Amino acid sequence: MAKKNKHHAKNFLTPDKIRYMIVGVINTIIDFGILMILTFIGMRIVPANFISTGTAFIFSFIANKNYTFRSSERASSRMIVKFIAVTLISAWGIQPLVIGLTNPALRDIFHDELFANFTSKCLAIGVGLIWNYTLYSSFVFYTTKRARRVAN
Repeated sequence: MAKKNKHHAKNFLTPDKIRYMIVGVINTIIDFGILMILTFIGMRIVPANFISTGTAFIFSFIANKNYTFRSSERASSRMIVKFIAVTLISAWGIQPLVIGLTNPALRDIFHDELFANFTSKCLAIGVGLIWNYTLYSSFVFYTTKRARRVAN
């Protein structure tokens, strides 16, 4: 049984997932940093989130294409459109939805706006991470060459 669990863990932590986590940490620092600065200077959280995620978006495409999934394909218009669609649904659809649903309740419970903003953004990022990795790996940066490499 232990051998089976060890094999499952090995398959779970593949090199591209580890690289995705590294890029994700850097991307999150960019996203959070901009969001916290903008809300600190008085911008409301949802508009600030659009700006922070938009900035992180550019970094994310370059890093995920070249480093995480090591796509040797030229960045075609089709790949860019797929990336934009997946990422925008996450950043400007899923994240604002999660923030909008959780932030008011967190403010009521904890009576701390900064904590509520931080926590609701963390929850939104968690949901977005799952969405993005799943679709980046199976749809955006998926190629026959990558499929062969993953299978081996």
